Amino acid sequence: MTTKRKTYLNQMLQQIPQGTVVTSVWLRSLGISNDLQQYYKNNEWLQSIGTGAFSRYGDTPTIRGAVYALQKQLGSDVHFGAKSALMLHGFNHFVQLEGFQWFLFSSNKVLQPKWFVEYFKNKRYQWVKSDFLPAELGITDVHDVFSVQVSTPERAILEMLYLAPNIISLKETFQTLELLVNLRPKLMQELLENCSSVKVKRLFLYMAEKINHSWFTEIQVDKINIGSGKRIITKNGKLDKKYNIVIEDFGEI
Repeated sequence: MTTKRKTYLNQMLQQIPQGTVVTSVWLRSLGISNDLQQYYKNNEWLQSIGTGAFSRYGDTPTIRGAVYALQKQLGSDVHFGAKSALMLHGFNHFVQLEGFQWFLFSSNKVLQPKWFVEYFKNKRYQWVKSDFLPAELGITDVHDVFSVQVSTPERAILEMLYLAPNIISLKETFQTLELLVNLRPKLMQELLENCSSVKVKRLFLYMAEKINHSWFTEIQVDKINIGSGKRIITKNGKLDKKYNIVIEDFGEI
């Protein structure tokens, strides 16, 4: 039994990057029963971080390592989005780091694990549940020791607009879009055509037209359904008749 336990343990440890979480579900898929999991815990090879979740003994899981476990071990469609995605793509130079928090996006049906909530309760993050974009569209892998799924810059800017103006300011979002000079118009077009948020689409087109990057000339605005009726983005703003939104002038934001 001892040899069998050590074999299971060696197989498991080889697959656990530092800083990540190990879920009970994944351990059982490797043939490591609940009893063996308890044995590893009692012998200080694993440490519990909450119901159904462990880490290597002495290790400190990060949010990135926890999301890795959700994606790779549990098959969850949660991903890093908005400003978090841009940072993970290496755009640190224009993502505002003061008061930085992680933004995690998932569909409405995804449940946030209790162990995740409890373990990271003192960390700065927001878990956003929404189906305003298709789950698989504009998602890519970013690798650094281990891979996690994140939004492409094209999807990330739409996620920032989804959170604007209450969670992320319009000014920060506009300034971010100004610096995204290499967005891919084909992917941007597909995202906009499949976006269900009228607010997001109108804000994006309004801002992108003002900035007028070269990629914007390839966006086929007539194929994007921006709905009907007026949308009030900011109180005491001015009506932009083209996109039918009430918004402050960007010189005043």
